[in-house]
Amino acid sequence: MRELFIERLSWPEIEAAIRDGMTAAVICAASTEQHGPRLPEATDALLGAAYAEGLARRLGDALVAPVLRPACSEHHTAFSGSLTIPPYLLMTCSTTTSAHCAGTGSSGSCSCPAMVATIQCWSAGRPSGRTPTRQ
Repeated sequence: MRELFIERLSWPEIEAAIRDGMTAAVICAASTEQHGPRLPEATDALLGAAYAEGLARRLGDALVAPVLRPACSEHHTAFSGSLTIPPYLLMTCSTTTSAHCAGTGSSGSCSCPAMVATIQCWSAGRPSGRTPTRQ
């Protein structure tokens, strides 16, 4: 099975993947926060990465960008280990990552928040009808 995670590939492998038609990117944002006394702080990131990989495989022409962490978790900061950033910073990171992917050969990007069931797709040359939906 082909590796889709950009951070696990070398730049020549990424360049080759783009040449071979991998022209979209899935960008996932995930919180670093408590999930009760037994689950790790990385729960959202681990689930988000798996969800992003599944989406990329369904799309068939997408690589997976590194998970953006931490996200907005102000409501969890009473718990040790929870990290948060302001919403404007998360949006800046997300839009900058998306724009950079477009500038390096990606025809579009999808953002999938790890905790939310909705997916937003920015169309930058993606054919209509290719917008992913939750099944």
